Amino acid sequence: MLLNNASSAGSTNLACQEALPYLECSGTEFDARWTELRLASIVHREAGLRWQDEGGDGARKIFDLSTFLVGTWWQQLSMAPITFDLVMKRLQPPSSLGGLCFYGLVTAIFLRSQFLSENLGHHQEALDGLQDGLSLLGARLHLDFVREASSWPFGALDFRVNRDNLQTWVGREQGKRTDGPASFRTSPFTGLQEPRPRLVARTQASWRRLESPGWRREKRVLGLAVFGVHSTLVLEPATMLKAALRPWTTRVQIFMRDCPRGNAAWSHHCALQCQALGSCEPGSEGSSQLWVDLVHMFEEAIHERQRYYQVADYLTVLAEMHRLDAELRGAEMYVCTAPLVCSLLRTVVEKPLLAYLGMQLHVNVDRQTDQLWLMHFQAMTRDREGNVWAAHNFALREQIRYATGVQLEVVRPRALYVQRPSKLYRTSPGKAYRRQVLFFRSSYFQLSLFLPVLEAHLDACGSQLPLALRVVRSSGDFVPFRQMAQFKAAVLFPWDPALMAFYELYSLGPALLLPRSAWIFKIQHLRARCR
Repeated sequence: MLLNNASSAGSTNLACQEALPYLECSGTEFDARWTELRLASIVHREAGLRWQDEGGDGARKIFDLSTFLVGTWWQQLSMAPITFDLVMKRLQPPSSLGGLCFYGLVTAIFLRSQFLSENLGHHQEALDGLQDGLSLLGARLHLDFVREASSWPFGALDFRVNRDNLQTWVGREQGKRTDGPASFRTSPFTGLQEPRPRLVARTQASWRRLESPGWRREKRVLGLAVFGVHSTLVLEPATMLKAALRPWTTRVQIFMRDCPRGNAAWSHHCALQCQALGSCEPGSEGSSQLWVDLVHMFEEAIHERQRYYQVADYLTVLAEMHRLDAELRGAEMYVCTAPLVCSLLRTVVEKPLLAYLGMQLHVNVDRQTDQLWLMHFQAMTRDREGNVWAAHNFALREQIRYATGVQLEVVRPRALYVQRPSKLYRTSPGKAYRRQVLFFRSSYFQLSLFLPVLEAHLDACGSQLPLALRVVRSSGDFVPFRQMAQFKAAVLFPWDPALMAFYELYSLGPALLLPRSAWIFKIQHLRARCR
């Protein structure tokens, strides 16, 4: 178990196990039947979910035990996830569980469903049980911490693979069914052996200047206007261009949703742009505010879907921005990060266009009218003289290829902000950081119980463990890159298919800890269902 392995000495290990008894349900406040079920379920999983004594009473005993536990706690089923969640986050004491073993209840449901289907032929009842168990874990995805934090052997992926198989069989017409549904099995993802990563020497990150004798003689100012929504999607192409076009002086004009008067909670992105680019040219207040208004118009059409894209209104806004802002009119190149914006810009102005796409196509609003956007997108990508196109992650490239047949190059910078002056952890000063692990901010903190369980573990055993946490929870909490390299390790919950944060942290040199493949699979499944 991950938490138990965090302690080095055997005595410390035992003490930390006892600190979280409600995961294993091994404390005196829990019915001894939970331990009996846990041990039997571990043996059952190791046997490949095959009952060890076909024709004997071992399988029946497990079924009877599971049925008893499910029946005993059935009345509390609806509140069980909420109570367990509050206990795990230390918002309520473990005593509020009242003897309920959450992961034990999930395991009892799984074993009971298997016996109902394979031994009694009660397939619909088994299917209902699997759905109940999946709801306990899957409806609140972050509660599916079974395999990571305890020895209970069945998680949401095991429920899902068997639920889907059984549901497919039950849904067939009576005459088209086979003799019986497929036997229960464990999810292949939960059995994956995580490979040991190869040791990779840290490269000396630096940008190679474009070799051109003419450029060395002529130093001029190149004006760029960058249009985007998210700060990273704006910063990445702007930073790459400023670095690659040296010794030219590059003046970057930013148009983003949050500047100048966007969502106040995200206003720090404006300052971040100034810091990263070395200049802050937001353009005239009028044109910048028009851009904010335009993005909000996009969002209304995409999310509310009451009306289709008001293309004529969008073009009017862009034309007004162009009229009001002399810097925008004087820019030699426009950079767009969303296909929708690229199409609008190309319609309004005739200037070189760099499309560094980080936003999806935003179609599937109206099946017929959407084709016009796709046709225009195809036409623009064929124009290689006035446009340059790239995607900033492979997932987006595949979506574009599937929808349009156009395959773009993926441009994925590494060490965009971490340059050679950044020191490795091993050579960084400051003992204060040597025992600290950085938790890089992520919206997926809420989808995992790893952090609250680890914090509870450290509270109980922290004096025995040479470990401290630096958790970046707020979007306004910044850790400079010069400090990041000094942490002993960094923990990253990926929340972007581009993995920009991964490449920057990886280039700094400290140990980088990522979730297991099964967790990533669950996240992707959840995101696909939500969109």
